[in-house]
Amino acid sequence: MHPLLLFSVLITTLIHQATALSRRAPTHIAITPNFLPLTTVPYAHHLIPPSSLHLAHHRHNNTNNSTIHARQRPFPTAPLQIPLLTLGGRIYITTITISSQLFSVVLDTGSSDTWVTSSSFRCLDSVSYAVIDTQYCGFNRTFDTSSSRTWREVEGWQFGVNYTGGEFLVGELGWDILGVGGDGGKGRLSVNQTVGVVESEFWVGDGISSGLMGLAYSALVSGARELRYRSVMVSLTQATSQPQIFSLALDHTTDGNSSPGGQLAIGGIPNVQHDGNWVTVPIQPIAKNVYAYYAINIDGFDITSPISSP
Repeated sequence: MHPLLLFSVLITTLIHQATALSRRAPTHIAITPNFLPLTTVPYAHHLIPPSSLHLAHHRHNNTNNSTIHARQRPFPTAPLQIPLLTLGGRIYITTITISSQLFSVVLDTGSSDTWVTSSSFRCLDSVSYAVIDTQYCGFNRTFDTSSSRTWREVEGWQFGVNYTGGEFLVGELGWDILGVGGDGGKGRLSVNQTVGVVESEFWVGDGISSGLMGLAYSALVSGARELRYRSVMVSLTQATSQPQIFSLALDHTTDGNSSPGGQLAIGGIPNVQHDGNWVTVPIQPIAKNVYAYYAINIDGFDITSPISSP
């Protein structure tokens, strides 16, 4: 299976780079047997992909001096690779555990909070904020904090996120053991992670996922200035022996596979076919030495008209 895009990010402050397949000199990358097969779900035309956090809000409020330090490394193959689902060719889903409970979560490269919905959540109307039937929020499994022996609430702090697509979430913030990878996502890597547990929300769900895992830098987390906690990808690479790299390999849409998946790799690249050609570009900060989004500058475009065009 050939990936449509193989994209790696170095999540450090000494070197912030994005790397993607391109026509450049090959880079040797070892192959690891540690990979998980992908599954997909049928196309769902009614779904709205989750948006990134409101850009203007965070660029105005979250210009703190939080940084992540590490040395530049070559790209090893990741020892941990996680399967992704995609809904409608737009939404990618993977599996994590929180306090050993299994959840499917949407991946979002434009936000940093990781959250799941509470077992007692209220689904709200987007206009009137009236409580409506929970089925309209479209969640699958929910999280009961009282059933977790490792859950610790952050006292005096409310978790809240607004997305540019109109979705909004309010709940509690706390710490618990988050695991990724392994058999069915049951925690080959685990870390004590700050997560949100949503109590009230307007959300356009898919009936499969239970929350969202934000992959961006820690500058975008809820309460970044006050709490300064790490986003999940930073936690996983800093609290374990994994190199500070994560990669996304996204599959082609084909006639036989209209709903492709992919892989999320932590600590390097996944075990997928590639031609060994790479290009590296710097990630742009939102302020001096403050990294939030995986934003890059575009050098130019090469557009070729179809042969049939006049």
